Amino acid sequence: MNSGNTIGSFWGNDKMTGYAGDDLISGDFGADIFKSSSGIDRIVHGSALTSADGSKDTIDCGAGNDEAWINTADGDTTVSDCEIVHIDLENPFP
Repeated sequence: MNSGNTIGSFWGNDKMTGYAGDDLISGDFGADIFKSSSGIDRIVHGSALTSADGSKDTIDCGAGNDEAWINTADGDTTVSDCEIVHIDLENPFP
């Protein structure tokens, strides 16, 4: 694992972008846009669960072997470059 960053937000509609390295990118309430960079990144909606917050999140995994956790009740979407997508499962990084 390459040294990476933890990037997160809580309230509002946020746009979060990862850096080189193995990042953990986490959002919560609001319609968030996630964009990872190179590295083995993990992108998570929600601080404890991928529970519905009524807002659609968009995830673009980018380069690397990336993993995303999404909630389909909100219409969360990923683009085709996410290698592993967990649907409606608990966030493993509370």
